Amino acid sequence: MKILPLSWYILSIAFLLLAGIASAQQKEVYLNDDFVEITKAEFNEPHDPYVYYKLKYESDTVTVNVKVQRIKKGKVTPELLDEIRKELSLLSDQPVPEGHLLVINYYHGPDPCNSGNHRYFRGVFKRYVNKVRKMPNVSQFFMYKNKKGIGSAFGKQHNGIEDRNGIIEKTFLPLHYPCGSFVVLDKTGRFYIHKGEYNVFDLLELIEHPEIAFAREDPTHGKGQLTESQMQFIRKQYNWKGKDLLFVNYRMPINNCHYDNYQNLNTSLKWWEEFYKEVPLGNNRNLFVYGDAVRARSILDGIAHFADADNFFQHQFFQQSEACYGFAIINSKGHYIKKIGEYTREDIGTMIQSLK
Repeated sequence: MKILPLSWYILSIAFLLLAGIASAQQKEVYLNDDFVEITKAEFNEPHDPYVYYKLKYESDTVTVNVKVQRIKKGKVTPELLDEIRKELSLLSDQPVPEGHLLVINYYHGPDPCNSGNHRYFRGVFKRYVNKVRKMPNVSQFFMYKNKKGIGSAFGKQHNGIEDRNGIIEKTFLPLHYPCGSFVVLDKTGRFYIHKGEYNVFDLLELIEHPEIAFAREDPTHGKGQLTESQMQFIRKQYNWKGKDLLFVNYRMPINNCHYDNYQNLNTSLKWWEEFYKEVPLGNNRNLFVYGDAVRARSILDGIAHFADADNFFQHQFFQQSEACYGFAIINSKGHYIKKIGEYTREDIGTMIQSLK
């Protein structure tokens, strides 16, 4: 759970909730991200980590726990939409046509997630910006609440515009969500908010297909179930016998990635060996599957490293994904969960729990 300083906004809510409590011993509050009080049991009930996550705000006198819903959709009034357009036009000093899709990449301020100036992210972001610039009927804005460290979020060429009157913060993003957020608004006022860390290429896909995006779930993660024939194919191709779970570490074809993700494969193998030393594999089968069999031929061994036979995983889990890696877990009944993009040991742990 992320532990953050207690903002004045959250603090004021907490004190209002605590004002009627006679006992000085109860100093912990639980809220959803609409700032409605919930019980501790509701806060702690099992949830999909890709749908919700938890934030904790602390001061000397009170602790506030917030259960955040990563993605929210809805619709603003025509009056508020017009107000947002005018504010964005004023702050950016550029016209905002009524028919345009509004895309707002929002930087809340420095936090551990964006404190570095990573070369990988700079390359990804540059590619995203170049694609959006070529799209008609899209108005792109880079906004910030706190400008410190903004170069690590948007790059030096995008200084961003300040959310001076807080219209975006107050309407869509009232908290400091880790790693930044985004808001997409269409011409009718429908909105799609992603609170916290996101993949810019998933945002790009959303921009390219707004009608689908406003009606769907988070594109970077997914669940489903394979058919019996698909399970038979996997078991035969990848020698999956008598194992509880199948882990699929997928390296995308080089054309999907913004850099050469097949360079120095032997060095990469050593890194993965160290990575998995701290992951309890138990009776689970751990595979490394490669979307570019030609580039990976030197390490394909038919034991742990395989080509993507018949492009099965590419088509089933990672189709049209502009990312360098992906990860999936499949259980013996064919139920699966996937993540597109880079992943951590914590991601693996939460995905395992989600399949149970």
